[in-house]
Amino acid sequence: MGLYLAKMPMQVRPTLYQQASAIHEAQAHTPKLCPLRDRNQNVTQTQYSGCDVLEATPTAGISYTWRSILKGIHTLKLGLIWRVGVGRTIKIWEDPWIPRDSTRKPITPRGNSNYPSLVSDLIAPLCGVWDEHLIRHVFWEEDADLILKIPIHLAFSDVVAWHPDPKWLFSVKSAYHLTAANEEKESTNGGGGSASELGGQILWNKLWNSCVPNKTKHFLWRLAHNTIAVRMNLRYKGMDIDSNCLFCSCKFEDTGHLLFKCKQVRQLWRGLGMEEERLVFSTKTNAHDVFEILLNMNYGKLALVAFLLWNRWLQRNKVRDGESLRPVEDLIFSVRNQTSSFLETSEKTNSRSSRLLTMWQKPKMGWIKINSDGSFIAESNSGG
Repeated sequence: MGLYLAKMPMQVRPTLYQQASAIHEAQAHTPKLCPLRDRNQNVTQTQYSGCDVLEATPTAGISYTWRSILKGIHTLKLGLIWRVGVGRTIKIWEDPWIPRDSTRKPITPRGNSNYPSLVSDLIAPLCGVWDEHLIRHVFWEEDADLILKIPIHLAFSDVVAWHPDPKWLFSVKSAYHLTAANEEKESTNGGGGSASELGGQILWNKLWNSCVPNKTKHFLWRLAHNTIAVRMNLRYKGMDIDSNCLFCSCKFEDTGHLLFKCKQVRQLWRGLGMEEERLVFSTKTNAHDVFEILLNMNYGKLALVAFLLWNRWLQRNKVRDGESLRPVEDLIFSVRNQTSSFLETSEKTNSRSSRLLTMWQKPKMGWIKINSDGSFIAESNSGG
């Protein structure tokens, strides 16, 4: 659910944080199985319209808040799996409980209504192990082999865990990768992915591997997702604030105006000799097109544009907080200096890491190699 916090209104976030706290509390106090949610524990039980929250579906007229929460729950359900305890709360044909990468539900079609409906029906009551004869009679071989390998914990209740993690613990990172993989799969299967989703992973790999500081990469990532707090974004989120630009007071402050079109920022681009690039950026209508051009720039120009955008954003925030406007000449000098210093440091680091280490090798036949400690100074041809 953490993936959607940036897109949700402020009033939604406390609700999700409370849910996350309950999840972590349940994990901290439950031995071995570390559940995400236990149907038998009140601390993690949530009701929505008379049903379990994981089974809730949007209805007509639902509020934006609950629609956002259900969107996060959909992401959560992509990675959930039931860990078998006594098996009395796991539905064989509806719940995800078989450890496989796809749906984690049986691929065997359900036969007649007399077939078992709960996982507990598949456990031999006297010895507490899988009823292999029954399982192989009901399920196809692919399902039966996986089911018989699932450990049974009769001393614990059935619990929900996070399948993508080997320790069954939820993390935003694993949920992000799971969602990205699912979107890519839907796009490949004709699921109607947007242009920004198609090939998006390649774009982000270029961003994270680019030669700029990590804080600047994070800013660029937020910029690509249009989540920086410009005034138009804040008004869109429901804040009643002035939407005019802090510098020229004649346009609505969105990311395109702030970084490419404002009269003051145009002077900055010209001073850095990048007016042509600014004109290209200002004609683009979406962030994907802007970043496709940016991340295909050469090594030095990419760093220069990144530092320009970053310093423009810092200057905007300082002006918002009441500080005086820096002269454009000072800002140009600062951007050039930061870029050249960072590129010089990066080149030294890369050259240092690219040096080949001399590895020990076995001497040729007839030779004896004696290993000893010492040093050698190439400039003076001396050592000791």
